[in-house]
Amino acid sequence: MKEKIKLAEYAGKINEELRRGILLNTNGDKFNSMSIGWGALGILWNTPVFTVYVRESRYTKSQLDKTGEFTLSIPLGERDPVIDRVCGSLSGRDIDKTAEAKLALEPPNANSVPGIAQYPLTVECRVIYREQQKLGLIPPAMRARFYPEGTPGCSAEQADPHTMYIGEVLDAYVIHPDRPAVKEESMNVFFRKNDINAGIVEFKNTEGAVLIDVRDEDEFASGHIPGAVNIPLSRLREVEDSVDDYDTPIFTYCLSGVRSSRSVPALNMIGYTNVRSIGGIEDYKGPLER
Repeated sequence: MKEKIKLAEYAGKINEELRRGILLNTNGDKFNSMSIGWGALGILWNTPVFTVYVRESRYTKSQLDKTGEFTLSIPLGERDPVIDRVCGSLSGRDIDKTAEAKLALEPPNANSVPGIAQYPLTVECRVIYREQQKLGLIPPAMRARFYPEGTPGCSAEQADPHTMYIGEVLDAYVIHPDRPAVKEESMNVFFRKNDINAGIVEFKNTEGAVLIDVRDEDEFASGHIPGAVNIPLSRLREVEDSVDDYDTPIFTYCLSGVRSSRSVPALNMIGYTNVRSIGGIEDYKGPLER
């Protein structure tokens, strides 16, 4: 079971564990997990984000560049020394870390990268910006310490610059160990589109519910579901202007379901506790308003 969380309430715990190493998961050529000690949770472009840094030579970088998605796994109790050793010192180029560390993979909700049940605090992200660090702009003392090119005994890998990846937070939850791990090859069954028509029926039968179309204004004007209000994904905080009860049932939709799924964690971060994405209007079979 996954328990949805307000990520801001876990910021202190994330920072505490980050100093000891949390897991950055990718799912390009195969699932891989790498321990990281640098990162930041915050708000950018009115969007909840998590920023991570990956050296050029890391196997994880090639996987991130292929998919543009990552998931973070953070321990909430005792750490597993085998997981920390495998994910912190071995390369995914050489081994299968899932098998080597006996990782129990948990299917994702909003991207393609699983979480890890042993480290249950989970943050799913999609990269929205990336940039390689310019070493010349880093203060000399820090550059010498963290990028010591030409230093005797220093490997070329240690002197690599990092690439900064800013990931939009798509979902955040805690995994509870009430079911067995799911094999990676079986995860395709979890990627099913929501039935927007069933969602509309549920909306109509839910007292006090609000239906939000998170598409842009011109898309909304071209045709929308009767009863929907238009609050584009980029301006979701405006929902507070019209919905002052954070327990109000909120149903969201967009064109295909992608932006709608992204609206759920964004609204959760604002404080809304009862939000559901019902999919995309492209599959809607009812009447439209213009």
